[in-house]
Amino acid sequence: VSATDNADTDVAITYATAGVTLAGDASITVSGSTASGTFAVGTTTVTATARDDAGNTAQCEFTVEVTDDEVPTIGSCPQGLTEVTSTGGTGDGLATVTFTAVSATDNADTDVAITYATAGVTLAGDASITVSGSTASGTFAVGTTTVTATARDDAGNTAQCEFTVEVTDDEVPTIGSCPQGLTEVTSTGGTGDGLATVTFT
Repeated sequence: VSATDNADTDVAITYATAGVTLAGDASITVSGSTASGTFAVGTTTVTATARDDAGNTAQCEFTVEVTDDEVPTIGSCPQGLTEVTSTGGTGDGLATVTFTAVSATDNADTDVAITYATAGVTLAGDASITVSGSTASGTFAVGTTTVTATARDDAGNTAQCEFTVEVTDDEVPTIGSCPQGLTEVTSTGGTGDGLATVTFT
């Protein structure tokens, strides 16, 4: 910002950001005709004040808007999770799989939201992966399911990672009933050849 004055040939210009502390050295610096400052994400109103040697002042305001366009950084992503149906299962061919929840950091957002999706696969139970602290879990059917974890910051920037959950059926079939001590005589369905037709459930 520059200013002229009827009596002062070198009008002083100062800058203020109402209620906002600038990052870094918290000031706007001037070098020749160029001013610069380090601003945080969001919109900051800057007031420029021109003051002459007599103490007379004039002001103008402008805004500086900084937009976050940097995606979050995912810290770790589960790799090749495997489980068997007998773990947490109830004989329904499902398995409860527990793993370390995906985490992410961001340049501006201190609490990056993480969501999970299973492409084309509906999870059993409540059809979702739940998170408690640093632990996540879900109920998966037999087979391999690809899970996509999405980290989204407040500005809507996203980063993703994928991992697979493979559930193997290790539970033996359950026999409902088994015939016990069947007896029959050769005259039942026999043809005189010493054989008998035996029928059972």
